[in-house]
Amino acid sequence: MPSSTPKKRSKSEHNSSSPSSASKSSLSAIIEPPQSLFPSKGEFLRLIAVLAIASAVALSCDFFATSKTFCDTNVDPADSLSDSCEPCPSNGECYEGEVECIYGYRRHGKLCIEDRDINETANKLSEWVEAGLCEAYAQVICYGTGTVWVRENDMWNDLDEHKLMQIVVSDHTTYAYTKRRAMETIAKLLETRTNLHGLLEFKCPDALAYYCACLCSGNPF
Repeated sequence: MPSSTPKKRSKSEHNSSSPSSASKSSLSAIIEPPQSLFPSKGEFLRLIAVLAIASAVALSCDFFATSKTFCDTNVDPADSLSDSCEPCPSNGECYEGEVECIYGYRRHGKLCIEDRDINETANKLSEWVEAGLCEAYAQVICYGTGTVWVRENDMWNDLDEHKLMQIVVSDHTTYAYTKRRAMETIAKLLETRTNLHGLLEFKCPDALAYYCACLCSGNPF
């Protein structure tokens, strides 16, 4: 009659099953990260709140930095708070945080730069006046007829007749400013004197007039 005693497993069978169980345990430990690696729900919500506050503060700082107004022109920079306003730019007038560029200049970002159209018009007008006076002086040298000295008032009137003043300039203020800029440039190019009546007069420089006279006589040397 067979015995009912359970058969014992051999030592080799027991040893062969142990490595398999150990490897499964190690693999499970690698795949499943520890619970302490992830924050709890409460910690996660607190982290979101901190990030939201930090973002709001950063946006506020950026807004105030970019929306800084200009200090009033009539306020001493030493008396104004540099953190609350920026100095008024050159060639600009500031009031209640806003800047308005003076005539002849236009707004470019936070600066007032020279108006290119007005500047070019004034330069062309001054070159036209210089050429006219030098040609008149050359006529005197070559033929003995013409005008050497021209009164300032006559030059102002000549500028009014120039087509550039009629085409480029639109409003009266810009019109007057362009003429003044042209006259300032002319005063640097030509010789000046005050006549017996106290009026300012202009003349082409002698060297330039004689050069023009040589050209009109056909002898440039």
